[in-house]
Amino acid sequence: MKGWISLCLLMVVTTGAEAQTVQKLRDRREALLREIRQTGQALEEKRTHERQALESLLLLERQLELRQEAVRQIRRDRDALVHIIQQLEKEATVAGEGRDKALQAYRRLARYRLYHRLSSKETLLYFLAAPQLGIGLQRALVYDRMAMRRREAARRYRDEQDRLLRIKEEKVTAREEQDRLLSEEKHQESRISLERTERSNLIRSLQKQMRTLEADLSRQEKERARLEDAIASAVRKEIEAEEARKKKPATTPKAKPGKADPATTPAGEAIAGDFRRNKGKLPWPVEKALLVRPFGEQRHPDLPQVRINNTGIDLRTTADAPVKAVFEGTVSGVQYVPGFAYTVILRHGSYYTVYSNMESVTVKKGDTVKAGSQVGKAARSGQATYSDVHFEVWNGKNRQDPAHWLMPQR
Repeated sequence: MKGWISLCLLMVVTTGAEAQTVQKLRDRREALLREIRQTGQALEEKRTHERQALESLLLLERQLELRQEAVRQIRRDRDALVHIIQQLEKEATVAGEGRDKALQAYRRLARYRLYHRLSSKETLLYFLAAPQLGIGLQRALVYDRMAMRRREAARRYRDEQDRLLRIKEEKVTAREEQDRLLSEEKHQESRISLERTERSNLIRSLQKQMRTLEADLSRQEKERARLEDAIASAVRKEIEAEEARKKKPATTPKAKPGKADPATTPAGEAIAGDFRRNKGKLPWPVEKALLVRPFGEQRHPDLPQVRINNTGIDLRTTADAPVKAVFEGTVSGVQYVPGFAYTVILRHGSYYTVYSNMESVTVKKGDTVKAGSQVGKAARSGQATYSDVHFEVWNGKNRQDPAHWLMPQR
């Protein structure tokens, strides 16, 4: 009996752990499929603009990577479900055996009662007919135990029967999920085949139009260089001004209350410390964003002669989306850069965050903002219905990879 109970407890614990694993796999799969849908929407918009063919190719590459990862995730989910179904089949076997044993015990006790014709009246006469009171009490105790064992056998039968039905329902649900995953896997593989064909056609088209492409890239790089120079100049000026303030002699009149520079005060140092401790936990500057260009220099996978350098990250979001501060700080600069519209620079002690490509801003230099406060509105990309926001993180004069500072997307 103890062994049977231990086995049941082990199966329950194992099934619970497996269920948690499957849930994690399912969450990861759903996150991948959501990102595929977002990339697909951006890709459809890009396909309508011939002069943005290179970015379409980059998005298509990303879409293929996501689909391939989704297929791998779906296969892992299916493998986990196979294991779950095997565990459920073992549980069903154990539950079936327990049910059969309980039923046999109940029938054996019922036959014994019928054999001796122990109706309630006959049982009472049988007890009263005992030669001694002690024997009568022993008979009563025996039949009471038999009745209790019969009820226990009936209860065990019902419990095991209910458990068996529940396991069968879970198996049906798991097999339905298995079939759905198989259908989703086939759909993703079909889309992968189509998108690979589209990628090949797009690459051939781009190779034919390489001169135009190089001219477009040159123009884009010049615009980006202007943005980088403007941002770097603004940040360096702030740092140089701070260093100059530190070098002032002690006889210099004190600043008026409330006018001290945030970067040089204990409060500013505390903000910098808080900012540093929140690495990997900062909210995204725009909601429902898709990372379309990561940080640093990347060689294009299909066009080796094309290299793209990014001093921050580019986040695709809906048109006119609000752009929000990722951390509390002070506005150290607001500029307009051709090709990237408005740029806002926030200072967080010795750290800086930069928000570019905004069609309008809601702050001015010297303002204090809180985390989550709106600093501007994302600018449209031509006639498209999406916006690309450029975001940077600086530590002093050094650029950081913003992806390492933002919380992971779910």
